[in-house]
Amino acid sequence: MKSAGNKLEVLRLMRILAALVGVLVLVAGVSLSVGTSGVSLGDLWRLIIGKSGENSDIAYQVLILIRLPRILLAVVVGAGLSVAGATFQALLRNPLAEPYVLGISSGGTVGAILALVSGIGLAQFTTPLFSFCGSLTVMILVLALGKRRGFMDPHSLLLSGVMVGAFFNAIVLLVVAIFNQ
Repeated sequence: MKSAGNKLEVLRLMRILAALVGVLVLVAGVSLSVGTSGVSLGDLWRLIIGKSGENSDIAYQVLILIRLPRILLAVVVGAGLSVAGATFQALLRNPLAEPYVLGISSGGTVGAILALVSGIGLAQFTTPLFSFCGSLTVMILVLALGKRRGFMDPHSLLLSGVMVGAFFNAIVLLVVAIFNQ
């Protein structure tokens, strides 16, 4: 009897997954047709079946070279963020866990602000690099503080994350107050 219940649960999850993939495809299709250039899904369909019209070159450039890569990038980034969020929630055993709870976003903010205040943040890649280094520093600090008796306790990890996050938020406020001129 337990096996039949598991099969029904798997079937239900497969239906939900299929519905979500269908919604993703529908939203991607609508996103392809929405824009300021006036290129629609009909133009995309004509490109796919090979019927070239008077605006086929413009439609190709707008749909395939501009809109489609942005949609695919949005799908990949959304999938990455969902995996990161699920990892946080599984690690902390808390469905409300997010990067703000562990202070990681505060570390990234401190890194970006320090890059901008020091003057080297005006280059193209230095501000994101400093932000990443700040986030990594906070993550290592939280993990070091959260270890308790050789293993990671989710409660001590959460408390150390909130503590480190508050400290780095104070640094952000201090730097903004000092360099506000």
